Amino acid sequence: MNSLGLISQTLIIGLSVAIVFLYIRPAFQEIGSVQEQIDEYGTQRQKIEQVNAELEQRVAISESINPRNLERLRTYMPKFVDDIAVMRDLEFIAEEAGVVLDTISYDGSGDSDRERGEDDGLGDLAPTPHDFSLSVTGTYSQIKTLFSLLEQNEYPLEVWSASIAPLSGGFLGADIEVVTYADEEVPLPAINN
Repeated sequence: MNSLGLISQTLIIGLSVAIVFLYIRPAFQEIGSVQEQIDEYGTQRQKIEQVNAELEQRVAISESINPRNLERLRTYMPKFVDDIAVMRDLEFIAEEAGVVLDTISYDGSGDSDRERGEDDGLGDLAPTPHDFSLSVTGTYSQIKTLFSLLEQNEYPLEVWSASIAPLSGGFLGADIEVVTYADEEVPLPAINN
């Protein structure tokens, strides 16, 4: 009788171990997987709520812009850059500064070769840069006037790089990379007059 009790106890223990490995352990693993998905969902939902709050804040700022200022912004940050018009403006600026414009070229758009700041706060809403290069010859005073006139332009002309070298006769040669921007990605709200 003892051997029958020992065999039944062994079978019960084996059956218990089988139940643990075949049912309870997979159930706990599935519960753990579901719990991880719930945690990930909560994390993603929190990120979405932060983005929505920031979006609401930006919309409120956008809606609070005075229509007259919005029109000024459209002038300052156009929807597209007319490269021919910008080169013409650069020629006029060079002429007004009194420098000799040796070369001028449009180098394209996009910031693929430009390093942007780690976090400029603009994300994907950043304006598209358009690069222009010009080489000029003039005196120190004339080149200084050229930079001053670039700062005073109606739309942004940012001097990205400048290389100045002395030439014969007291003149300087300058190779300048200028960048202007267009708001090609984000449409501005319509002005109701």
